[in-house]
Amino acid sequence: MVAGKMVSTVSALTMLAMLCGCSNTGDRPELGEVSGIVTLNGEPLPYAGVHFRPESGGRTASGYTGADGKFESTYLKYPNQVMGAKVGSNHVVITTNVDPSDLEGVSRKDLDEDAIREEKVPECYRGPGSILKVDVKEGRNSLAFELTDGCAPTGTAL
Repeated sequence: MVAGKMVSTVSALTMLAMLCGCSNTGDRPELGEVSGIVTLNGEPLPYAGVHFRPESGGRTASGYTGADGKFESTYLKYPNQVMGAKVGSNHVVITTNVDPSDLEGVSRKDLDEDAIREEKVPECYRGPGSILKVDVKEGRNSLAFELTDGCAPTGTAL
């Protein structure tokens, strides 16, 4: 009987520790809300991934543009969605070579998955060599990434 109570007590304490760990935000960095628009040669860039990599290290935040080129950045997707990106200087990577399952709210029947995976973004804006950088601040950050085939540096606050 004592062994059964000890197992129950240990089980209850383990469950309590797990529940506390799931809601812990103490180790989460300061985040700023990030949204905006991406254009390529003056036209909205649909179905592109917009990734914010903190220069100080840490988790990359990502957003995906809709047909209108607009995006919102997500810091954590699971178990509970947390919007934003880490405050501070962020290296930004934009690509159209995305997994269609990442495009939330977009009807799969409206997508040409081969066309989505085709890279339309010039190399200077994607991958480790991206020339894009932004300073994410506390609160709301509304950004415009005006990409061109000529690779002019962009990333302005709206």
